[in-house]
Amino acid sequence: MKDENPIAPSDKPGTPVMASKASCLAKASLILGIFGLLGILGLAAPIFVLGAFIGLILGIVSVARIIRSRGTLGGLGLTWVGTVVSATALVIPPYLILSAQSTLNEKAQAVQCFNHMKQVAAWTRQYAEENHGRLPTAGNWCDALQKYGAKDVFLCPSGDATKPCHYAFNAKLSGAELGGVRFPAETVLFFETDGGWNVNGGPELLVKHRRHRKAFGLVFVSGECALKLDESFLQNTRWEP
Repeated sequence: MKDENPIAPSDKPGTPVMASKASCLAKASLILGIFGLLGILGLAAPIFVLGAFIGLILGIVSVARIIRSRGTLGGLGLTWVGTVVSATALVIPPYLILSAQSTLNEKAQAVQCFNHMKQVAAWTRQYAEENHGRLPTAGNWCDALQKYGAKDVFLCPSGDATKPCHYAFNAKLSGAELGGVRFPAETVLFFETDGGWNVNGGPELLVKHRRHRKAFGLVFVSGECALKLDESFLQNTRWEP
C-alpha cells in the first residue's frame, strides 16, 4: 500500500534543516566584510562601514546558531572568517582617523615652533637696532629679549612644559655686531635645545629628544628657519660670525 504521508527530505532524521540558512549568513558576513574592507581601503568609508557592521552582526548570529545546533549545522570556519574580516573593516577607520589627526597635530606644532623661532629672531634684530647694532650677550639673551613680547614665544608646543625656554643662542655670536655677520643665511642664530633659560652654546646642545618626527629646528641670522633630520647638515652651517 502506498504511503500517503511520505517524509519530506528536510524532515528526515539527521538532516540539518537550517544548514542552508546558516551557510547563507556565513557567506553574507564574509562578502559584506570584504566589501567593507575594500571600500575603506579605497577611502569610500561611510557606506562600506555600514556594510561591515551588518556583516559583523550576521557573523555573530551565524556563529551563535551553529554553536547551538551542536554539530547539525556546518560552516563555522567560514562564519569566523566573515566575522573577523567584518570586525577588521570596522577597526581600520578609527585607526586611520587617529593617525591622520596625530600627523596634523605634529605638523601644526612644528609650524608654531618655527613661527616662535622666527619671532625670537625678529626680537633679536630689534634689540640690535636699539643697541648700536649689536646682538645680546649669550649669558642673558632671554632676559634681554623677553621685554618684546609674551614668554610663551620662547616655547615649542612639543617641548617640556616645565622648561621656561626651548631654544638656545649661538654663543659665538655673543655681543657680535649684526651687520658684521658675513653669511647671515648660513650662520645659526638660535636652535632647538632640551630647555632652560639663557641657554647658549653650539651644536653639542642640540635637542636630544627630537620634537618634530626626529627632526630639529634652526633659525639663521637672516631670520630663515630650517627643519633637519640629520646632524650632518650642520657641516654646511656656520657658527662663527
